[in-house]
Amino acid sequence: MTKLEFSTTTKVKLGRKAFFDATALESVTSTMGFESLGDYAFEGATSLKDFNLTFVVVVPTGCFQKCTSLYSIMGMMYLTTIEDFAFMDSGLATIHLNTAMTKIGNYAFKGTSLSSLTLPNKITDFGSNVFEDVVSLDMVELSQITAIPDSTFSGCTKMKSITGADKVTSFGASSFQETSLSSITFSPSLVEIGDSAFQETKLVTVTLPETAIKTFGSSAFEKIETLTSVNLGGNINIPSRTFFGCSKLAQVNSFDKIVIFGAQSFSNTLLTTLAFAENVQSIGEFAFSNTGVTDIKLPFSLTTIGEGVFNGCANLATVDVNGLTKIPKSLFSGCVKLTTVTGFDKITSFGEMSFLLTSLPKLNFSPKLEKLGDMSFMQSKMLTEVTIPKVADFGESVFREVQSLKQVDLTQNTIIPNNTFNQCTQLSNVSGSELVEIVGKDAFKDCIMLNALNLYSHLTTLLDSLNSLKYLFFHGKEAPKIIPSDPTLSQTIKIFVKEEFKAEMFGGVKVMKLGCNETQFVDITKDTPMCTNCEKDKKSVDGNNYFCEVEVDECILKHEKCVLCEQEKCVKCADEYVLDKIDDKCVQECPSGYYTEEGHCEKCKEHYITPCETEECEKCTTSGVFGTLVVSVILYVLLIL
Repeated sequence: MTKLEFSTTTKVKLGRKAFFDATALESVTSTMGFESLGDYAFEGATSLKDFNLTFVVVVPTGCFQKCTSLYSIMGMMYLTTIEDFAFMDSGLATIHLNTAMTKIGNYAFKGTSLSSLTLPNKITDFGSNVFEDVVSLDMVELSQITAIPDSTFSGCTKMKSITGADKVTSFGASSFQETSLSSITFSPSLVEIGDSAFQETKLVTVTLPETAIKTFGSSAFEKIETLTSVNLGGNINIPSRTFFGCSKLAQVNSFDKIVIFGAQSFSNTLLTTLAFAENVQSIGEFAFSNTGVTDIKLPFSLTTIGEGVFNGCANLATVDVNGLTKIPKSLFSGCVKLTTVTGFDKITSFGEMSFLLTSLPKLNFSPKLEKLGDMSFMQSKMLTEVTIPKVADFGESVFREVQSLKQVDLTQNTIIPNNTFNQCTQLSNVSGSELVEIVGKDAFKDCIMLNALNLYSHLTTLLDSLNSLKYLFFHGKEAPKIIPSDPTLSQTIKIFVKEEFKAEMFGGVKVMKLGCNETQFVDITKDTPMCTNCEKDKKSVDGNNYFCEVEVDECILKHEKCVLCEQEKCVKCADEYVLDKIDDKCVQECPSGYYTEEGHCEKCKEHYITPCETEECEKCTTSGVFGTLVVSVILYVLLIL
């Protein structure tokens, strides 16, 4: 059956799914018209070409859904309500909505073929996704509509203009997403822009009202690749991803009013200058990543700054961190032109990858440094030397692949973590290793210019195979307990030890002893290494060294086993010795009442006999009182007596 005509004396009522999936049906008419239609009455009637709705007040749910050949609807003069899915995915190309219409349900015209549209003024119930994916729709008249629901025109890719937008006070989430809208004038009474409302449109400029938007969703203008300028109006809070991916956005007016920047709010834009307000409170993660900024001055008012805020800013050259003491993860990662950071010496914590791939020529670390996160300075381009203060949280790969790095001073650090100097191909000198206890895996891997390294008696764990090292000078009496196993210690390395070292092997490698004295050094520039006298006024501490590092003056001569003096007093003793500050001399064991702390003797609490292992003296190394528990028991007994 392709045609059906009702010849009746009264209006026809069609029940629910009356002609559901009637794929051959092309025409349905009634001499007296239709009084009502049931839900899904013609759903799937793919051959139905037109229909006359005269006298019909309500088009029910899904009534003409998937009627792909239905191009026109006549007789809508009595129609007041169109329910959910009523014409969804039909072939409807033209429609003239009754001016008295009060309701259009969810998805009512989604996926149709409408090309133009005028909305009635009296709609009070306007559903979501009503015209979603109407790819042929290019012109819309909003009349007096003040609220556009979620996804109303989302995916209407040909829509270039709308009339009446200046009356709208609320734009729902994704309401115009992926349209071709090129311009819009916002109402001064605008109170809401929902999430992704204008995402991936074709807007060129955006001017927000001078009154702050009360409900401002995320990603509102995300990925508008045509957008060149923005006026933020009276807004002080820019939500996350608001202008993310606006790849031509170079000008932002009223930027200096913003107090809170959401995550990725201006990421991947062309911004070159950032004039922050003096009262900025928060900058979210990656807020300005991959922008064109060249210099930055962070305000003192800043209380929160997220990860990666300036990540990938390839033109950023100078930064003033203005009292910031903690640098979050990836904050300046990939800022390849960054050479100057004012306030660097006040920073106590560097997050993971915080300065990865930057060009800082010098690092003036704070003496209060607490953290160097994983990869924090990895692949830096200009760094030639670095002095690392003692740091409690020393991450992995901190200076990995810094191929310009030539000289390192470890000062008081006890750990060289995994991959710390891996592939630092110009590194030739490492000093300050006297207190190192642990050398991590691949810490010095492929440091091809590092011929020699000093390690001392504190060493307990060696995990690096030292694959490119030619000479290891070990100053302890016995090899560390943990030696690299996968891979094993390089079998080509020459290991020099002191006379006190009794074993013949060190990690499977035969050791060498030349017996040089403290005024000599091992000359490794010769084909066969040999003892060579130090220059005048210099010595090598114990003779087992490849250079003479100690400047000999009256203070050094006066203090046996002292290697460093300041103001005529010894401040550092040779390996295996500690500084007794009271008697101003180097000793092998602190006197009674003192314990060893970082190379010198510190006084214990009065009720303990020492030498002790810690300040609290939980245990004593010789015949003393064993801990606070014992003392407490003794005092308790005395009180009872």
